[in-house]
Amino acid sequence: MPRLIDGSPVALNNVESSISIGMSYSVVTERQRSRCRKTRSDIIEEYHGINEEDKAFMTLYSMTDKFSYLVGKKRKEATQQEKRQLAKQFFDAKAECQSWIDNEVFDLVGMRKTKVRNFVAGRWVLTVKKDKDGNFQKCKARWVLKGFQDKRKNTQQTDSPAASRAGFRCATQLAANYSWDLYHMDLKTAFLQGEAYDDTRDIICQIPPEYGYPPYIGARLKKPGYGLNDAPRRWWQIIDKALLDCGLVPTRADRCTYVLYMTIHPKPKPINHLAVSILIS
Repeated sequence: MPRLIDGSPVALNNVESSISIGMSYSVVTERQRSRCRKTRSDIIEEYHGINEEDKAFMTLYSMTDKFSYLVGKKRKEATQQEKRQLAKQFFDAKAECQSWIDNEVFDLVGMRKTKVRNFVAGRWVLTVKKDKDGNFQKCKARWVLKGFQDKRKNTQQTDSPAASRAGFRCATQLAANYSWDLYHMDLKTAFLQGEAYDDTRDIICQIPPEYGYPPYIGARLKKPGYGLNDAPRRWWQIIDKALLDCGLVPTRADRCTYVLYMTIHPKPKPINHLAVSILIS
């Protein structure tokens, strides 16, 4: 329970803003305005005595109203106006589909001569990447399959461990204690490099129109693609096996935090340690 500086509890339902409503509320009625909870800036403006932890707690519960999409929510996909204005950049970004060929994700198949038992369509997900100040950086395009159309989606193992906050803090704290260097790596097209399918997993998906193939040509997947519910699990099995083969050992507290132990010799010898924390998203 968040409390004021004098120790009294804060009534979250009575949080009122001391600043005027911005332009984003122009389409909202007066009744909806009164029901819409306040943003972090409003809470900071109203209560100067609470600490940062209490402010974060209050902000967490301030975005639960059905009108909260009007308060600071960022749009993930590009708008129609952005698609028109950045048409050339999005067209160039669609070269991302070449990664499906580079990773040997599928084999072409003629659906007129093949009995299709499990067909999954796809669509382009277009996003505009911006920096922390809201300035344009680049356009991103990704061909994502409609995984809900997969007839065998309920028979797949879909759980995939991800690094917890405690595991990440443990790794960073260990690096701080021993003055290690910290490195961050983002592996591109990771889900396209997952564990290969066997003969029991038969999926034929739609090919992007940019490939230039006729509509009756499909792609039989050999590996998972974006949008399938088993893609995170199959990618984690690949990276987990690779780290174990290198000698890294997962911790008992966090399955996605690995530590490399080296034998301690009797003579004084510098010993290096390695801690790896993996976030799958």
